[in-house]
Formats: sequence, structure tokens, C-alpha cells
Amino acid sequence: MPLQLFDNVGQLGISADTSPRKLPDGAWSDGLNVRFDGYVARKVNGARVVQGSLSAVPYSIFAHTTFDGAQFFAYAGLTSVFTVNSNVHYDITRLAGPYNTDSTQLWTGGVLGGLLFMNNGIDVPQIQMTPTASCRLSDLPAWPTTITTRCACMRAYRNYLIALDVTKGGLRYRQMFKWSASA
Repeated sequence: MPLQLFDNVGQLGISADTSPRKLPDGAWSDGLNVRFDGYVARKVNGARVVQGSLSAVPYSIFAHTTFDGAQFFAYAGLTSVFTVNSNVHYDITRLAGPYNTDSTQLWTGGVLGGLLFMNNGIDVPQIQMTPTASCRLSDLPAWPTTITTRCACMRAYRNYLIALDVTKGGLRYRQMFKWSASA
């Protein structure tokens, strides 16, 4: 197959949302390990370590931006949770002890009202009441304690926390969902 020459190969970069047939000359429908610099496509040199080495094997990771604009990542292992900010790793595992999850129970969570919340489906859902990288997690306030209530998935939707696939008193209700009061 003869070589095909292209002028200004990196002029438009990657446009993955457009059908390849409709792309203008100089645009690409996909790319892997490529950076467009000016009018040239260059190979990305590879990966590098950022934020230091991890304190646990991460099973989930969450990005968090606080009210004052500070940014950090939270990552959850099987028994502990850590945050990382400016190459410093903080253990934010609850004071009550390690978590009881396993590799089949993935952590879910997110940020609601500037507060990080996390759930593993086995323990009481956790929340970081003070939005700083070093503040420890604690049990979600007003979570039912009279009977054992857990949820397989917890997400934020607008100003509400949504609990999906709820287990109450040992009985699993796959189609049940619960929502919080407005935050």
C-alpha cells in the first residue's frame, strides 16, 4: 500500500462525536496515545506517577472539589479510604474501624452539597462532614438504625441522595429506592 501524505495533520485534532464520513480533512475520528501539537501528531511518551504512590489498592475513585475550590481525589480500598492532595495521602477511614467490603461489592458515591459521600453496600453509608482532604468519614446522619438497612448503590441527583437496591432487615428489595430530604 502506498504512503498517503497529509498536510496539517493535527490541525483539527480528534472529533469522536462526528461520523467519520462527515469529518473535514485534517480531523480524526479516534486516536490512542496521540497528542496533536500545532499541525503535527505526536506519540505520547507514556505514563508517569502523579500524586505519589497509593496507600491501598483502589476499587473506586472519586474526584472532589470543595466550596473554596480545593480539589482532591478519594480512593477506596477493601477496608480503608484515602484522599490525596498535593502528593499527601490522608487516611479518612471511619474511626469505628475498617470497612467490611470485598472485591464483589464496589464502592459508589459522589459529592452532594460539597460533601463527599461513599457507600459499599455492606456498611452504613459514609459522609465526610467537613469538606477537607484530611477529615475522616462518618456514618450518614439520619440513616435508619432501628433495623439493618443497606443499599447496593448510592448516588446524588440534584439536591437529593438516592439509595438503590435496598436491603431492609435482611430482605433485599432490588426495585426499591429511597431518597433523602433536600440538601
